[in-house]
Formats: sequence, structure tokens, C-alpha cells
Amino acid sequence: MTVELTPILGVAKEVLKSAGLKGMHVDNIAAIALKGNQTGGLSASDFSLKLQSSLARNLKLKTQRPSFAKVDGTKKGQFKRGWYRLKIDRSATVIKQIEPPDTDKSFIGKAGEMSVISELLFWGYNASAMLVDSGVDVIASRSGKYFHVQVKTSTERDGKFQFAIRNSSFTQHHDSTMFYVFVLRRGLSNEYVIIPSSYLHALIAGGKIAAAPVLSVTIGVDAKGKKYTLNGSIDVGIYVGNFGGLIV
Repeated sequence: MTVELTPILGVAKEVLKSAGLKGMHVDNIAAIALKGNQTGGLSASDFSLKLQSSLARNLKLKTQRPSFAKVDGTKKGQFKRGWYRLKIDRSATVIKQIEPPDTDKSFIGKAGEMSVISELLFWGYNASAMLVDSGVDVIASRSGKYFHVQVKTSTERDGKFQFAIRNSSFTQHHDSTMFYVFVLRRGLSNEYVIIPSSYLHALIAGGKIAAAPVLSVTIGVDAKGKKYTLNGSIDVGIYVGNFGGLIV
């Protein structure tokens, strides 16, 4: 509990608000108080003496929390004579983290695309969104090479992220320049798994992804966030965050 301040300490508190950890000498506080007609009729020197005594008593409080503190000197354990600052309140209120609301899938999908474009720009790719989604969401270029990117975004459910890809679209756009970026939206952050179309094609051929009109891809993340598996068995950890892998 903080003690209720006397009028003279109340003036000091207002003056010291702008001083920060550097604090201020009592004579400077008195000069500012006099200029603002806040000394109660006392001269600057008398106000300074009275303030010094009041601050000293405040620092000695035992049952209540002092409102002021001395200012550290040039050597450890020493204080600057006559200098004071406001005491830092370390019992600040903790703001509860607000979880994102349930959002329409169209918003989530577009947000995923925009976040991927942002990441590509950070990696030095010139990236832009396609106006019409015909199986390619983003075109990216770097070092004279062009890449097609399809973005799939999913929120977490029990440590898993589920995605669906139309097989007809996958087949139509399957080539060496095509990449699938799976956006894992977990809480307030994103993770990216960047997988070349050629690798997905190999997984389909090997039966790891069932050949169907809609290809089903589930990416699971272990509790420690270190192991990433596709459809329960394929380790895709090397593809996490690997935007640099677009150029090989």
C-alpha cells in the first residue's frame, strides 16, 4: 500500500514525473514549484529544506510503500546527495492476452496469403498476389527466376493443422516452379511449411497422400514444437520456414 502524500510531496511527485530515473535535486524541484506558485508562500530555499525532510521521512516508511527513491551515484552503493526520483511501481497490472476470435475461412485464407507475401519480401523475393485464384495465389521472382506459390492456411486443433488441395488444380499446376506454402496459424503467430510440388507428387505416388479428388494433408506439431510430420509419418521439419529453398 502506498502512503497518502502530503501537499509538499504531492508537488514533488508532479515535478518528478517527467524526470524519470535521472531524478532531480531538491533545489531544482523547489525552483520549479516556485515558478508554478506551488510552494505555499515559502521561498525556494525554505521549500527545498522542508521538502528534503519530507522526502527523508517517506524513504524510511516501513509499513507502507515509499513513493520516492534516492538517485544512484557514480559508484555502486552510493547515492547522489539531495537527488530523488519517483519509485518504480513493479506491481503493474498484467494485461490479459486476448485470443483471436473465430474468423470466417475467407478472412483466414486471405490473411495467410498476405503473410506469405510479406515473408517473401523479407527474403528478397518480388511477390504479388494473383487477382483470380486458379490454383496459384502468389507469383514470386528473384535472381531472374519466377515461382508459383499456392497458399493453404489452417488454425490449430489439438496440435494438428488440416489442409485440402483440389487434385485437378494440383495436377494442372504441377511443375518445378510450383511450391505449396502451408501456413500454420497458432495463437497469435504463424509458421510456414514450404513444400515443392514435386515432393507432394512423390508422396502421392508413394501412397503417403491418398490420391482422391481432394488431397488431404495434415501437419502435426509435437508438444515441444520441434517435430513436424505430414499425415502422421512424414518428417517435414526441413521445410519449416525454408523460404530460401525456393531457389536451388
